[in-house]
Amino acid sequence: PFVTKEEFLRRYPATDGRLLGRDLLLEAIRDRDASAFALALFVADTFATVDATWTPRLNDLLFEDWHQSDEWLVDYLDVFRDPSSVPALLHAARKRPDHVGDDDVPALAVKAIYALRNNPSPRAVDALRELTMDSNPTAAWNAEQRLDERVTRDEDVSASPEPAP
Repeated sequence: PFVTKEEFLRRYPATDGRLLGRDLLLEAIRDRDASAFALALFVADTFATVDATWTPRLNDLLFEDWHQSDEWLVDYLDVFRDPSSVPALLHAARKRPDHVGDDDVPALAVKAIYALRNNPSPRAVDALRELTMDSNPTAAWNAEQRLDERVTRDEDVSASPEPAP
């Protein structure tokens, strides 16, 4: 059955969902516990625990292989759009989990490519250019499409007249 946030906190017991999410995340990261980390991300997302201040930690977590929550991390980084995330997003776009065949592009790669398109950093454009030469033709094609969208968007923004005072 559906449980409200308030009921969840009463049952846990906890009074502040954001702090609970933070504590669960930090504990799972400390213990390198993949299952606990996935559950902690669910709680943290429910209570809006993760904000842009988590960006450096999320970047680092994308380079670690003890968890299977990369897609969730990329989703957060796409929302925060911090230029410091470009190397982590490039790494995620190149990651090929064992369960993915050579001809397949995992959802993680596609999400990371979209996140690079949305990142305002010029380094994100460079990363997309690198990915257009990926050995997987589907990843390369996705990167090329997102790069074209990014370049077109940037040109449209720079061609826009200044707003009147």
